[in-house]
Amino acid sequence: MQWLFDIVQGMIDAAIAACHTWVLSLGYATQTWALEQLCTSAIRVSRSTTQPVPSGSWTVIYFNAVNWDINGEWIDYRFVPKEAGYFQVNVAAMGVNLVANTLFMAGIFKNGVKQAGSRFGVLLTDYQGTVMTDIVHCNGSTDYIEARVYQNSGSSKNLFADITATYMSIHQLSKDSWL
Repeated sequence: MQWLFDIVQGMIDAAIAACHTWVLSLGYATQTWALEQLCTSAIRVSRSTTQPVPSGSWTVIYFNAVNWDINGEWIDYRFVPKEAGYFQVNVAAMGVNLVANTLFMAGIFKNGVKQAGSRFGVLLTDYQGTVMTDIVHCNGSTDYIEARVYQNSGSSKNLFADITATYMSIHQLSKDSWL
């Protein structure tokens, strides 16, 4: 009975090879093209040391640990995409010893302008965190994305240094060339 399975498997393998050759010969796609379509932008960065955050102003988070950067797009503490498209952006920030009844916020900034922000009223004097997520379009030539935080305790506070508490991750959802 194994001989029958071997014959059927051989027929299937031959059909797949013939189909593959036919599609490539028509010029519809190449293996390189398919991989380029699947391998999109993706980064994840975090803080490995504390960072002071002054009171009363939006402060860029200087992520100093690159967890991954598929296309080399993390440049000078900001994400600079090489291709136009829509990007899922996630930001998490945790403040150390924040003051009760004050604000602690995280924001996603494109070209220095706030695109989205979270608002978190600090309930206790303690470690407090906030998470922000949005979809941002970038043109692939001049646009860049940064994460910033804001707190208004009246004195400088620190961001908590931890790969799971203060980070930004970005993944390309679509390329403009796909549209």
